[in-house]
Amino acid sequence: MTEARQKNINVLAMMHYGLVEHYAGQKNVEPLISNSQNTAMVLINAGIRFMFTGHYHANDSAEFTYEGKTLYDIQTGSPVTPPSTYRIMELNENFLNIVSKHVTDISAQLPGGVSFLTYSDVNITSRLNSFFTYYLHKMFGLPEQNAANLAPYAIGAYKAYFAGDEKISTEETDKLNALPPSLNPLVTILKSVWTDLTPADNEIQLMLK
Repeated sequence: MTEARQKNINVLAMMHYGLVEHYAGQKNVEPLISNSQNTAMVLINAGIRFMFTGHYHANDSAEFTYEGKTLYDIQTGSPVTPPSTYRIMELNENFLNIVSKHVTDISAQLPGGVSFLTYSDVNITSRLNSFFTYYLHKMFGLPEQNAANLAPYAIGAYKAYFAGDEKISTEETDKLNALPPSLNPLVTILKSVWTDLTPADNEIQLMLK
């Protein structure tokens, strides 16, 4: 980075795990890198402004500001995880323009002749249901039936997180608020997942310097 700054080279960096929380409390639920905040400060001081991350296959962007300088953690989805996102990036003068696109059809014949979008949604819903039913029971200690009952709410939140630019509906908020008080800690996490932090996720224009 010292050499890059001397030569006026813009560096776009990549890493696997997230560097910045994409929703409040994320580091207590999903992996971020160890010592993430201090590492972000070091990278900012080194001149890094853009870090492309993955792991969770969510199309979500977040930012961290330190001493007036901002680092953007641009998490990108994957074609294997609905809504099958990929990004197109363009360097234009002093801006990085990012547009998100989606795979909506494939040439292969799918079981039952269903569309790619239907096949993808059915599969991700089934996989997430199994994941959350197990996770909520084993990791949070919910009785199995309670875990199964809460799983659809977690599925809805995370599918929105995968898609980016999340916006919870009044109906979904009312449903979460109607859950038993004993589930409040988990409801708080789900509401946080639904809360989209700046900047925007799917179409972004960021200044390089």
